[in-house]
Amino acid sequence: MAFGVSATGALLGALDVVYQIKLRENLLLTIPVHASYDLVKAIAKWGTVTRSPLTFYGGLGAKYLPSNNGLNNSFYLEGRLTFGYSQFGFRHEKLYDSMAWMLTPTVRLGWDWYLASGLYLSLGAGIGLDIYVKKKNSKLPKATDFLHKRFFLPPRSRAVAFAMDGEFLLGYSW
Repeated sequence: MAFGVSATGALLGALDVVYQIKLRENLLLTIPVHASYDLVKAIAKWGTVTRSPLTFYGGLGAKYLPSNNGLNNSFYLEGRLTFGYSQFGFRHEKLYDSMAWMLTPTVRLGWDWYLASGLYLSLGAGIGLDIYVKKKNSKLPKATDFLHKRFFLPPRSRAVAFAMDGEFLLGYSW
């Protein structure tokens, strides 16, 4: 078993935790949990924040270890499915509001290090899809810049969007 916390998430106002349970020598069950308060959105200069920029998600994953050595230094391939909630709102001349419930399947690649002292390190990245189960997104004016439309709010007309993430975990294994 191993428990890891994101080494970089705290700098961005996030708490990322992953718990791993060894099922077989080459297969781990992963349980990721994420909670964040997006500091970038909260202090940006485009208006007054009216809905806190929060994101929460949790899920399950299956991590395949081709080395077949259990919790040892190795490459991994992981399939992960998370379910989450995201919200953000601001006022600039008029109110803009966003909230979304989403299902996110991802495929991840990475490398895990397990040291004799019990220290655990993991570095990985994943790509997948955000499938919006429910969303509300008020229309932004044409003058709103690209970042507001594409990165801070869910898409207005599509039910699916490209998702990617990175992970650097520090933790303990036993």
